[in-house]
Amino acid sequence: WAFPTLGVRDLSLMAAVAARTLEKGTLTVQNAQDVVNTVWAFATLGVTNTDLTDAIAERMLQEGALAECSPNNMATLVSAFAKLGAHYPPLMRATAAQMLQEGHLA
Repeated sequence: WAFPTLGVRDLSLMAAVAARTLEKGTLTVQNAQDVVNTVWAFATLGVTNTDLTDAIAERMLQEGALAECSPNNMATLVSAFAKLGAHYPPLMRATAAQMLQEGHLA
């Protein structure tokens, strides 16, 4: 998250991050906050990678992933997808449903 915070937009670095993240098994061992931070970084820098956003959406749709998220993480996730123009209705519906669970909008 440091590079986006500092405004460092290095496309070769982001391509390497995406490639590493897309390696088999990488997303499955990351916790939900790490996954959200990854998509946030790409969105903050305006770097689009459809394969990455598709993989992140699938990861976050796995059972229990959204339940790990704080309300802030869920807002960040939805915002990042919107900023990237990544339309993934199943993820948006699942996130909205999770946010409507007791205690998330308190």
